[in-house]
Amino acid sequence: MLRDDFALTKRHLGLILLVLGGLATLGLLSIDPLAALLHRLGNDLLPADRQVGIGPRQALALAGSVLMVLAGLSLVPLGSGLAALLPVVPPVQLSGRWALARRILLGLVVAALLLYLAVYVYYAVNVIVFPFDYDQGEGFELVDTIMFSQFRWPYQDTETFPFYSSNYPPLFHVIAVPFVWLFGPAYWYGRLLGFLGTLITAAAIGYAVYRAERYRAIAVVSGLAYLASNYIYHVGPLFRQHLFMVMLEVLAVVV
Repeated sequence: MLRDDFALTKRHLGLILLVLGGLATLGLLSIDPLAALLHRLGNDLLPADRQVGIGPRQALALAGSVLMVLAGLSLVPLGSGLAALLPVVPPVQLSGRWALARRILLGLVVAALLLYLAVYVYYAVNVIVFPFDYDQGEGFELVDTIMFSQFRWPYQDTETFPFYSSNYPPLFHVIAVPFVWLFGPAYWYGRLLGFLGTLITAAAIGYAVYRAERYRAIAVVSGLAYLASNYIYHVGPLFRQHLFMVMLEVLAVVV
């Protein structure tokens, strides 16, 4: 039961959009992995003739759910106790035509970055559900993860059989180990971890900018600009730990 004095605020609406958009995004990304798991268990959730991947309707629904999350983030107040230690610098106040021009340019920038984000999400989803290696380094990352799941040490002598040794730090692989136990060797969960890491990094960048400048629009642009990078587009959805490490570094700086 709601209290008599309850009022729906922008913060409540933002949290609702965040939860619904996040659940919708997670559900859309989980369709193929869940169907594959149920198929292994003898239960076919989807029609046998359905192609693996994201079709136009699913891509449109995924883009809508991501936009819902972004809308929720724009409504939830971003605050921190550390903000009180920083000087609050209000944005430059413009009037007349200059103010209108600034709003139009900022709107165009946000629209362009949202288009970049939609393309990135569409590309990432299709790479995540691709069953084979998409980058030459993904196989090494998967082998390391499998060895850790078997409690084996991947840092071995390359002069003895099987002539393999890893040059990657172990944290990313250790985080992916439970997925090996649950789903077996596959590329999708490492790719999903990398992709989610880029989204968390973008959110952390936006939060850091907002905490310092208290200017919501520029904070959104800063986070989206990170995701618009060509390097993020190429490496973000792969089973590679590079950008996951960047996420940890950014969080260490922000927190």
